[in-house]
Amino acid sequence: CFFFFLMIRRPPRSTHCISSAASDVYKRQALDPGIFAGPAFDDIDSKYGLHDYLVSVELRSLKEVVWSVDWQKVDIQGAAKGLAELVLVSSNPKDSRYSEGYFFRGSIGLAWKSAAFSGKIEDYCYVDLTIKDEFYNPFYAGTLLLHINKQANLSATKEEYKIEYFSEDKRVHCIMNFEKDNDEAETRLLDAVIYIKKEMINQHFHTKY
Repeated sequence: CFFFFLMIRRPPRSTHCISSAASDVYKRQALDPGIFAGPAFDDIDSKYGLHDYLVSVELRSLKEVVWSVDWQKVDIQGAAKGLAELVLVSSNPKDSRYSEGYFFRGSIGLAWKSAAFSGKIEDYCYVDLTIKDEFYNPFYAGTLLLHINKQANLSATKEEYKIEYFSEDKRVHCIMNFEKDNDEAETRLLDAVIYIKKEMINQHFHTKY
């Protein structure tokens, strides 16, 4: 009579297969976007970090998106006082980003039916601003509740408005000008430009502009 014993050795708890280790890395990246501060330095591209940005702007209320647009391949056009300039759209025909504007139905702002808030709250809206680098890595993202400033009456039916976005650390400044046509019940974006501190570019791309 013969007896056979089969022994199965359990691997140590600290052992990970390659696939699970890679999965852990991707999970950490999803939970902590800052695990990689930016792409590796490129010493061949003389304008590294100054071109091909992807910029997304969204105006919304608490319940719905009023207007949203993505701009691709946006380049730094100028710099002054330590600021870099990203022109998204311009009403000046001489600018490379010239456009007749971006139209959307209705008007921007938070709608409040209560008379107590009339003229105080409806002139605000939420602005979501997202900037990605040429590799689609996050460069900046923020959401703010902003006041819509009336600039002038362009005609009996048209009004001009301005929205200014400042990040909490004052390193990102966005200016948008709108024209509202009350007869057509539509609003048009005339100009949009973003100013960012050069130090943000240097920190992200490891450059020395």
